[in-house]
Amino acid sequence: LDDQSARLDQANGRLADGDVAGQVDLAFPDTGPGRYRMNLVLRNADVRDLSGDAAPDLSGELSASLALEGDWTNINSRRGRGDVQVRGREMYKIPLVLGLLQITNLSLPITSPFSDGSARYTVDGQTVTFDSIELRSHDMLMSGSGQLDFGTKKVAMTFVTENPNLP
Repeated sequence: LDDQSARLDQANGRLADGDVAGQVDLAFPDTGPGRYRMNLVLRNADVRDLSGDAAPDLSGELSASLALEGDWTNINSRRGRGDVQVRGREMYKIPLVLGLLQITNLSLPITSPFSDGSARYTVDGQTVTFDSIELRSHDMLMSGSGQLDFGTKKVAMTFVTENPNLP
């Protein structure tokens, strides 16, 4: 890196009883926009701590990764990718899952809350593309993909549901 750069190598810490590790590069050139690049990983964080929900029956662990880069002055320069995996009990109480259920406006045919969830996504400017989203319970699998465009405030997602216990 040049003289107008900063690098945080092998950063390690704790977040919500989970382990955080990664690297962050920042560049501040004399001319042109400043740039950033980060690669972060969170492993085994407490879902209740992360969600801010004090519900006693919400429990679980979340692991995630994020690789993101761009320049400070142009939101459309943002590029990245990541994944999220969560496992626990009463997962429908997590804000992200609640948001997905509200977006899809589904009345789901399940008798128990989701216990596992995962998502893989890419970031291109103001658009987040979900390559895959899966929410699982004992008697249901909801899977899908789609896009959230924060620039146009549009959502385009497709989900299918199935009961893995049916013959």
